[in-house]
Amino acid sequence: MDLSKYLPIFLTDSQEHLQRMDEFLLRLERSPEDGQAIDALFRSAHSLKGMASTMGFDELAKVAHSLESFLDPYRKGLQRIDRKAIDLLLQGVDLLRTSVAQVAEGK
Repeated sequence: MDLSKYLPIFLTDSQEHLQRMDEFLLRLERSPEDGQAIDALFRSAHSLKGMASTMGFDELAKVAHSLESFLDPYRKGLQRIDRKAIDLLLQGVDLLRTSVAQVAEGK
């Protein structure tokens, strides 16, 4: 099946998820115990993973899956978010953003 007709939708939805992830990361910087922000970050990573996988962007899906896995112990309350974790999450979101930009450029 030709998925190219869905590329604009994928790119728009991906940008929206990335923007939300930025917003929730800012919330976590102010309030690291914000469980709703952690859950929202996880959901956006999960959505990006599913969309990327469906579109055949396997590397992007792997990055999103890694971010999801990283967030899991924080979601479950097994660990507390600290500055180092937030920095790693920022790097992960930046990597997702770069990957989405590469898809937009046809790379």
